[in-house]
Amino acid sequence: MKKGLILLLALVLLFSFTGCGGNGELLDDAKEAWIEEHGDTITDSEIEKYTSSMNESHSMMASMILLNNDWDSDLDSYDSVYLVSFVLESGDERAMVIADGEMIIP
Repeated sequence: MKKGLILLLALVLLFSFTGCGGNGELLDDAKEAWIEEHGDTITDSEIEKYTSSMNESHSMMASMILLNNDWDSDLDSYDSVYLVSFVLESGDERAMVIADGEMIIP
């Protein structure tokens, strides 16, 4: 009984720290890809999944990134779309898109 309770507690803690399917790993992969492509130092980052309630300026930014990289700009045509925003060491803000698992880096 005690072993089962300890195991359950360990699993709960594990899922709490890993985010239980959160976007932390996806954000880390996006940061690595950005740094590899541009060599910038990132001081802050954020990932936002596209939904119909996404801020209009963010959805427009995601659409423009896709369009400028020869992808379909219709966000609804993808199974999943994420807008990843970065603040660089210089203070500049940049963004990229992850569409159906593919990283689109402008």
